[in-house]
Amino acid sequence: KMQRSELEKLSRKELQALAKEHGVKANLSNNDIIAKLSELSVDTEEETKTVEIVSEEHTSVEKTPAVVFEEASVLPEAEIVAEVPVVENIVLFNAEDVTVGDSVEVDVSGLWQKAVVKRVNK
Repeated sequence: KMQRSELEKLSRKELQALAKEHGVKANLSNNDIIAKLSELSVDTEEETKTVEIVSEEHTSVEKTPAVVFEEASVLPEAEIVAEVPVVENIVLFNAEDVTVGDSVEVDVSGLWQKAVVKRVNK
């Protein structure tokens, strides 16, 4: 359970935000919000978010032909070729504001991989 002393240290704005997060009416008085939150099993510290870290190690494979993603009826504004671990080149179309050296995420056979833009053809 949340400690009343911890809640009393929070500003009105922080109390209201915490109340909203946990389904307590935020327009109550500070004392009422504190009482309701105290009854709940609520942690005052920020929740820890789980982040999946994808390995950027290059897999040792033979070079494969370039995979091209394009929409049939749309001409490219910019063609970006990026090198990724498993696929030699990926061509992206209609990518605005992308420059050499930018880090991009690309979908390769259903797997999202990080890639660095090596060449931009405009």
